[in-house]
Amino acid sequence: MSTALVPSDVPEIIADRWRMYIVTKNCTKPIDTGAFTLEGIPDAVKIMASIIGEENVSKKPFMIFAACPSPPLKWSELTTQNLMDCAKYGIPAHIIPMPQTGGTSPATLAGSIVQSNAEVLAGLVIAQFTKPGSPVVYSGSPTVFDQRFATSCTGYIEVGLISAAFSQLAKFYNIPSAAYTMVSDSKTVDLQSAIESSLGALISVLSGINMAIGSGMLLEENCISLIKLVIDDDIAGSTLRFAKGVHVDVDTLAEEVIREAGPGGLFLKHKHTREWWRKEHYIPRLFDKRTYDMWRKLGSKDLNTVAKENIEKILKEHTVEPLPQDIEKELNETMKNIAHKYGIKKLPEI
Repeated sequence: MSTALVPSDVPEIIADRWRMYIVTKNCTKPIDTGAFTLEGIPDAVKIMASIIGEENVSKKPFMIFAACPSPPLKWSELTTQNLMDCAKYGIPAHIIPMPQTGGTSPATLAGSIVQSNAEVLAGLVIAQFTKPGSPVVYSGSPTVFDQRFATSCTGYIEVGLISAAFSQLAKFYNIPSAAYTMVSDSKTVDLQSAIESSLGALISVLSGINMAIGSGMLLEENCISLIKLVIDDDIAGSTLRFAKGVHVDVDTLAEEVIREAGPGGLFLKHKHTREWWRKEHYIPRLFDKRTYDMWRKLGSKDLNTVAKENIEKILKEHTVEPLPQDIEKELNETMKNIAHKYGIKKLPEI
C-alpha cells in the first residue's frame, strides 16, 4: 500500500510521518513510503515499533522507503541520510534513479541507463558501508523529457524499455527490482491511461520486475485516481495471469477428456471443465464479458461508470480491520509525541 499522497492538513514538518500513521492505522498491507525530512526514518521506526515492537523492526519491517538520487550523478544530504538510516535500522530501501531523457540524463536510452546505474551503485555503496547486508531494491522511475511541451512523461514506451533494463541490471546484481510502470501521463481516466498502464504492466511481467508501482497514478505521477486504481487492479490481474504461463501436466493436457468428448463433442458438461475453468482463467472484476443484450439490460454502462460504482460499494461496505486497543493507543501516543517534538499541539481527528 502506497502513501502516495502528501497531506496538507498538518504542518509540512510532519507530513511524511502523518501519512505513515494514517495508513498504518487503516491498512494491514505492507507500506511503500518515503521520508521528507532528516528525522523521518527514526520517527518511522517509532511508528513501526508501536505495532510490532522495537525488537522486530529490523526483523520484520512492514515499510519500505524511497531513496532517490538527484540526477545527474548526485545524492542530496536528505536522501543520503534517509538511506543511511534505513541501513542502520535494517529497513528496506528503494534506490530509485529518475533519469529524464534529454533533460537530466542523456537523450539516448543506453546513456540514461548507464548514468542511472552509476547512481544506483553509489546508493548501494552508501547503504552497504553503513551496514553490510542492508536490504535494498533496485528501483526506477524513468521519464521522457518531452521537448515539445517541457513535460516529464511517464507513459512513453521508452520508459518501459529503460525499466526493463533496470530489471536486468538488478538480476545481474542479484537484488530485487521495482519500477514505476503502471503510471500514465493522461489527465483523466480514458483510453490513454488504460493503454499506458496495460503496456507498463505487461512489460513488468515480461522483464521480471518484482514490484510494478503506479496503480491509480495519472498526470506524470502527480495525481491518484480511485477509478484508475480499480481498473488497474484488473489490468494487473490479467498480466499476472499471463506471467504464470501455460501449466502443462497430465490433467491440463486433458487427452482423456478430449478422447471422451470426441469429434463434435461438448466440454461444458464434463467434470474436468468444472474443476479447471476457474483455475485456468483470471476472472476480471470490472471488465465486461456479458452478451450485448445482457449489457444493455444492466444499463449499458461503460468501464468508468462500473469502476465508480465499484469504488462507492467498497467505500460504503469496507470496514477497517481494527488494531488491538493497546497497540492503537500506543500508536496514537507515538504520533502525538512526534508532533509535540516539533511544537505541534493539536492533530486532526481520523
